[in-house]
Amino acid sequence: MSGNKTALIIGGAFWIMNESKAIDVAIGSVLRFTKRIGNRGVIRAIGADNLIFIVIMTMFSFFGAVFGMSEETIAFTIIFVPLAVSMGYDSIEGVSLCFVAAALGFAGACLNPFTIGIAQGLSDLPLFSGLEYRLVMWVIISVAGFAYILLYARRVKKNPARSRVHSDDDYWRSLHSETHLKINYHTPLSAWIT
Repeated sequence: MSGNKTALIIGGAFWIMNESKAIDVAIGSVLRFTKRIGNRGVIRAIGADNLIFIVIMTMFSFFGAVFGMSEETIAFTIIFVPLAVSMGYDSIEGVSLCFVAAALGFAGACLNPFTIGIAQGLSDLPLFSGLEYRLVMWVIISVAGFAYILLYARRVKKNPARSRVHSDDDYWRSLHSETHLKINYHTPLSAWIT
């Protein structure tokens, strides 16, 4: 019963964010930001999109490694799939930004109480011993996974038809096209009072 209440609350929160166009505004803001910083020295060499993807994936990988974030990332796909499609990628890339990155962190867990803590407790090992080795493994696993995700993203950006979900993403492309995204920025008095 508790899971149903949680799903109801999460669903309601995303309905409010969708109706208020907060997600659309955030996506538009990120797109404008990447265009603005895209032509600066080092960022031009790395790519503004790649830099943003690396920051997002590192954050979720860290969450997976430290406190075992896994299925909690499902709620973030509602944000990252439209963002990735708006940037010229596909929904697989959007899911990879949060879910796959968190799974990489979970695989190279450093301080995850669900895997490391319980296993070391059952094995009579000092709690969280061997942290240095696990940190190195987390970095190796994350770098390898991020590289694969970024290579896939580059391939899809170069030729969007190569994406397995290209036709499925037409919904997101039409929803977040620049002509469709006409938002009236208005804060009602009731919001200020609240």
